[in-house]
Formats: sequence, C-alpha cells, structure tokens
Amino acid sequence: MSKVSFDPPDIENILSLNPLTPRFANVKATTETKKYKKLWKRNDNKNCNSCHNYFKDFSDIKPTTLSERAALREAGRCLKCADAPCQKSCPTQLDIKSFITSIANKNYYGAAKAILSDNPLGLTCGMVCPTSDLCEGGCNLAAVEEGPINIGGLQQFAVEVFKQMKIPQIRDPSLPSIENLPNSYRAKIALLGCGPASISCATFLARLGYSDITIFEKNNYVGGLSSSEIPQFRLPYDVVDFEIQLMKDLGVKVELGQALSESQLTISKLRKDGYAAIFIGIGLPDPRKSGIFANMTEEKGFYTSKSFLPKVALASKAGMCSCKPYLPKLHGKVIVLGCGDTAMDCATSALRCGAKRVYIVFRRGFNNFRAVPEEMEAAKKERCEFIPFMSPKEVLERNGRITGIRFAKTEVDENGQMTEDEDQLVVLKADFIISAFGSLVSEDEVKNAMKPIKFTKYNLPEVDFVTMQTSEKDVFCGGDIAGNSEMTVEAVNDGKQASWFMHMYLQDYITNVSPRIIRGSTFGQNYGPGLGSFLNIELISEKTEKYWYESIKELKRDFPEKVVIASLMCSFNKEDWQKLAKRAQEAGANAIELNLSCPHGMGEVNMGLACGTVPETVKQISKWLKEAVSIPVFPKLTPNVTDIALIAEAAKEGNADGVTATNTVSGLMGIKPDGTPWAAVGKKRTTTYGGVSGNAIRPIALKAVGSISKKLPKFPVMATGGIDSAEVGLQFLMAGASVLQVR
Repeated sequence: MSKVSFDPPDIENILSLNPLTPRFANVKATTETKKYKKLWKRNDNKNCNSCHNYFKDFSDIKPTTLSERAALREAGRCLKCADAPCQKSCPTQLDIKSFITSIANKNYYGAAKAILSDNPLGLTCGMVCPTSDLCEGGCNLAAVEEGPINIGGLQQFAVEVFKQMKIPQIRDPSLPSIENLPNSYRAKIALLGCGPASISCATFLARLGYSDITIFEKNNYVGGLSSSEIPQFRLPYDVVDFEIQLMKDLGVKVELGQALSESQLTISKLRKDGYAAIFIGIGLPDPRKSGIFANMTEEKGFYTSKSFLPKVALASKAGMCSCKPYLPKLHGKVIVLGCGDTAMDCATSALRCGAKRVYIVFRRGFNNFRAVPEEMEAAKKERCEFIPFMSPKEVLERNGRITGIRFAKTEVDENGQMTEDEDQLVVLKADFIISAFGSLVSEDEVKNAMKPIKFTKYNLPEVDFVTMQTSEKDVFCGGDIAGNSEMTVEAVNDGKQASWFMHMYLQDYITNVSPRIIRGSTFGQNYGPGLGSFLNIELISEKTEKYWYESIKELKRDFPEKVVIASLMCSFNKEDWQKLAKRAQEAGANAIELNLSCPHGMGEVNMGLACGTVPETVKQISKWLKEAVSIPVFPKLTPNVTDIALIAEAAKEGNADGVTATNTVSGLMGIKPDGTPWAAVGKKRTTTYGGVSGNAIRPIALKAVGSISKKLPKFPVMATGGIDSAEVGLQFLMAGASVLQVR
C-alpha cells in the first residue's frame, strides 16, 4: 500500500525557525528537478505557447496595481523632494509628493483630494498614464535598486479608496450663490464630445461657478476614447462612470446622440442657440488607412483600430450600453499593423477575442518604437510576436477572405530616413488584419460643422496651445483634435487650460501678456547684461484692483517705515480716478503716481499715453485726485510730447504735488530682413509700439528733468530713465531732480 504523504528525512530542519547548516551537499538529478519544478512554479513556462488562455479574460493585468500594504510600503520610500522633478514632468502638475505623503499617513481622502483637485480624471490617469515617460521618468530614486516610486499605482490606489467612500463632489462653499454671481456665470457653455478633455474642462468650469454647462456626445455612452478604445483590462468602465458622476455632481449636463456634424450640431447653430463659449473635444474620429486596404471589409477579415476596439469595449465593459453586443470573433493568426499604444491594445485585445497568435508588424525598428515601455511589455508578456522593418504592400485574398499580406523590407539610415527594398519581399499568412496607423478628421460633414474655424495643413483646427483658443475667439479646443496631445493626461490638461481661458473670455478679463523685454538695437549685436536699451511691450496686468490694494496693505504691515507709492491708470473718467485713489489711500499708500504716459498699447484704449499728451487733461485729472485724497499726487509724464515742461505746468495748475519724469519712449525696436518686426508675438508675428527704456533714453530723461526744473523752480520732480549708477543719479540731481526712482 503506497503512502499518501510522508515526512522527508530532514523535516525537523525544514520546519525549524533556525535551520541548521547542512553537513553534506544535496545530490539530486537535474532530470528529476525539471520534472517536478512545474509543481512549484508560480509563473508560466517560458516555452509554453498555451499556458495562459486569454480568451474573454478582461481581468486587471496592470503590474502597477497596489494593495494597501504595498501602497504604504511604496509611499514610505518617497523622498518628498523639495523641488520634485516628478511634479515638473506631470502635464497636470499634480502635487505628487503631497498625495504620497498623505498615503504614507493613511490619509487616503487627503491624497485623493490633492489628486482630483488638479486632475478630475485622477483614477483614469493613475491606471493608464505612461508614467515611465512622465513623473516616474524624473524620479530621483530611478537609479536605486528598487527603482522609481510607483507613482501611477499610488495614484490609482488613493482614488480607488476614495471611490469606495462614495463622497459626492460639491460646489465650493466659498463661492457666492448662483443668484449672487454676475450674469456671465449663467452663460450657456457647450462642450462637444464627452472624452477626457471635455470632462476636465466642464469640471473646472463648474468649479469656477458656471451653472449652465452641457456636453454633447455623439455616442450612446460617455467617456470618449477612455471608454471605446482602452480595453477593460486596462481601464474598467466603472472608473469612467465614477469620474463622470463626479462631474455631474457639479450640475454639468450630458446629452447623448448629439454629434458635431452639418446635420446635427454646428458652431453656427450653437451660437444661434445662445451658447457663449464652445469647447471642441471630439478626438480624431476617423482611422488613418493605407491605400492597399481601400476595399477591405470586416467580412473579409479587416479591421481598423477605430472599428475593432469599440466592439471589444462594448462587449466587455459592463454598463457601457444597454445592448447585448458580442466580441469580434477572431481565430488563427492576426496581424496588427503599427507600433503605437493603440496597436498594443489591438494586439492584446485580439488574444481575448480568440486569436491563437498575434503578430505586431511595423515599419521601423525597436529604437523608433512609439508605444510606451509599459504597453510594449504587456504585449510581450502575453506572447505577441514583434516583427520590425516591414512595410505592407499588398493584401492577399482567397474566396473573399484575407489570407495574408505581402511586405517589403525597410531600412532606416543614420539620418532617420526610411526606404523600402522592393527586392526583399516577405509574405505573412493571416486570418485577420487590424490596422492601427493612427487617426484623423476626414469627414467633410464634421469639418464643415466647425466653420468658420480656420484649419492647419493637417486638417486640424488652428489652436493657440497656451489658451487653447481657435481662430474664433469663443471657440476652444483640446485633446487629440487640437493636434498637440498624445496621452489621456495631456488631454485632461488641455481641458483644464482651456477652462481658465474660457473663464477669462466669458468674464471679459484682460489677459496679461508676460513682459517681452528685448535688447535694444542701438548698441550693436550685444547680448546679456550691460545692454544700453530695452523694449518693453508688456500689456496691462491681469490682477484685479483688489489684489493690488491687498498688496499695499501687506507691504505697509511688513515694512511700516517704508514709503509705498500706488501707481494708478484708467481712462479720462472722474468717478474711476477718484474711486481708485480713495481705495489706494485707504489701503495705506503714502502717495499716488498717476500713470498718464504708458505707451504699451494703452493709448489705443484711452489710457496711459492718451491721457498725458494734452495739458488740460493732465490738469483736470490732477484736480480730481487732489479733491479725493489727502496724500501727495504725482503725475508720471510722457516724453512723447513736444514740450514736457508745458505738461508739468498743467499738473502744477491742477494742484499736483510734483511730477515723475519720465516714462519710456514710444518706439519700434527693429524690423528683420523678412519684414517681420522684432519683437513679434504669436503665429501671425504681430507687435505693438512699446516703451524704449534703459541708458538709451537717459539724454531724453535728463533734458526732461532739466526743462521742468528750469520752468518750474522748486516744483518736486521724481526722476527716472536710465539711472543705472550713483554717478548717473547725481547727474539727475544736478539737473534739478528732487528724488530718484531706480528700477
């Protein structure tokens, strides 16, 4: 009678907490170890082609997914870098060290709040972000044995825990009620397409206080590419639905079955319906196909990524639709053409649809592989075969079915140029072909619906990638269709960026243009410090008056012994001038400088220079302010007049306490040989007359100070203009200045 179980001779040593060092070497035949090792192995045999059957297996395959125990251990490794490179690499600028610190302290709600505050699709991005190319690629622990922090896994963990809490998103309690907000916050806003860019944009607009936001989606499901083209085993549908519900918590409406097309929604129709701002986030709806597939159909065995992946998603993602779809029925050999992330999704999905072998065939080599390492490794692990340097030339058919493809071998030279070698032809047998060559907008019905937007040579809308504004000021764009984003997280950031500039547009805020200070043209081709002149084409600040009044209060609080001079500028309006001046005095300003001289595009809007060239205007404004405040008032004069002393005299007659001389000189710094100005801004290379400053205007400023002092002895003059040293300052004092402004 055979023994069912028995104890090996050294059972006591095996079970001992402190095993002894063996006295003798173990002797066991290799053949015996090979025979029995499969009983102990937890991974697949590397030589086994059928060890794991992926058919209809849509369970999570992400190696980054973490349990609570693993998440706490991983969070404990983070260095919490002061100038964290991970955050600098994140398109949405997540405060990564902050949410990791919260996880380490088991504050999972705090971690999720930090994530979702900057990225409303934080769970989606935690699951599908190519972190090796983003945050983890900059991690300071990349070189240690354990490798970089698993940031994507930690992000996924934190938001998944928050998802289980079932806490709704609420409107910011600090916002005024909708009834107490200006009417502009009740403006109708339309977003076309319910993908990552639109979800992000709508969420941020709702957080800002807008109450009439509608997303129009052509399909009968939401989520865009996240739902239709990223497989269930990478991004479950309940994740997308969770993020949609958070958005809806803020009052955003979603209408399904509404497409951007001539027959349904167009830019013109939306405008007529009263929509004040429009965001286009429809992705790239059409597949890019090679000409050899012109007559290929699904009945013959041909799919594009745009036809294959949505079918897989509908059949595998529970809750995506109320229909009863079926997976595409594949069998035998499947060839996937392309080497991007979408091609990898097609390949791994094909295995789950019945394919026995999948070949990923692409034109270039592994050095030019477009898919991120995470995607490539997943396909490799599932035993997809990679075949580089092959370009499809002809589809082979028999009896109305695909039987294979004829390829030409390709070569890539040292300059990156690819050539095809027609003498080296290869035939690969196949039962199905899936083309994943990218996507585009090809339907005229969609493009015509976007009129009058201007298009680029790539048939995409012209977009300012800072504001996400198209050629139409009320139409914004983001995601794939904008032509710049290649990842879900970048599309999310497009929506975030667009929401802010849509807000600026709807509130009619003047957006500040960062100062464009360039070297002058009067001192040769010199660069760096020591330049003699500069041209400033800075426009008005985007900060509100409230911001500056608070700044004055803070300065006086922190430096009570210092003199703070408030600089004011507005058009020729008594009420505005007196209101600004009174508030400046109440904030604690010691004196007021009247900007009647700014040449940086302000004259065109009746401010700055427009108020300072007519003596009577200067006199009147000075009187208004002296009536309103008790602190000293100094008009800042422009040198862009025939006789600056006459302007100073008018200020004195208006009871001003003195003047500032001078502001910058209006000028155009230079024009290039091709006819474009320098400096120039934007795609159209436009410019404006700016203010020339620096040593170049010192002679003009000295003359101005001298002229005023000669005409109006003992009238205080604050001198400014090219004062770069004590010696130069002395020159201005000798010319009659009472005090110097050094900037």
